[in-house]
Amino acid sequence: MASGTPYAVALAVILAMMVGAGFRAPPWLAQAVCVLLLLGFILLAGRAITGLWWGALIDERNKMSLSRLQLMLWTVVILGSFFAAVLINLSRHRAAMSNPLAIGIPQQLWALMGISTTALVGSPLIRSTKRASQPSASEAERSLAAIAAAKGVSRQQLAARGLEVVNKSPTDARWSDLVEGEETGNGAHLDLGKVQNLYFTLVLVVVYVATLASSFLDGKPIEEFPPLDDGMLALLGISHVGYLGLKATPAGPRNSTAEAPGSTAEGTAARRSRAGEEHPETEAAP
Repeated sequence: MASGTPYAVALAVILAMMVGAGFRAPPWLAQAVCVLLLLGFILLAGRAITGLWWGALIDERNKMSLSRLQLMLWTVVILGSFFAAVLINLSRHRAAMSNPLAIGIPQQLWALMGISTTALVGSPLIRSTKRASQPSASEAERSLAAIAAAKGVSRQQLAARGLEVVNKSPTDARWSDLVEGEETGNGAHLDLGKVQNLYFTLVLVVVYVATLASSFLDGKPIEEFPPLDDGMLALLGISHVGYLGLKATPAGPRNSTAEAPGSTAEGTAARRSRAGEEHPETEAAP
């Protein structure tokens, strides 16, 4: 972790710039500045903790997390725009509004944040159930070698934690983690569930940002945010269900427990040794 003082000062400066933009800049520019500065705030906080600019997206596996990316995007868009709207109402429309802080948030946005939060919380819970299971040694080694070759990294940078494939260091995180399989059985393959989920998220974020920006262009008090289309919200919800469902399904063959004694060369040797101790007369026979 880097020294905290410079980062704390930088974070304070970012907050001050957000307030200044909300009071001084045109509404459309204030929204854009607040959103971008909030994104910078999160990235800077991640760098302060992990030493990496994209540290906020790296989870306990030392990999880029799709659920973290989704929650970060919606947090930046909604919270940054809300912050800008409050400042704009306070600075320009205080006399025209009984409560400049009363900005309506549609139910669809609450549902969307709930979906993203559920994915963020549910993903580690699902992965924790796979750590108790062990892949076969040959499958794990084959998969780790294939993943290392595909990423152009050393095999020693990867490890298997149960059925999970993890990086040994946060510096080994790659953007490709967002769409790759997570287990020894599919770690070297594209995860279509992740691709679909990422696609829906990016499209919906872009569409909503464009819709939301129009609220800051007319110069009127901002009393509520525009609602999301119910159909798009339903598609995103279905995509998340498929994403979590695929994550919960083990990929490839596995052993329900650690490899049984005798299933490896060491186990076979130990079994023969025990057999010799129990029946010494067998070894003495000519």
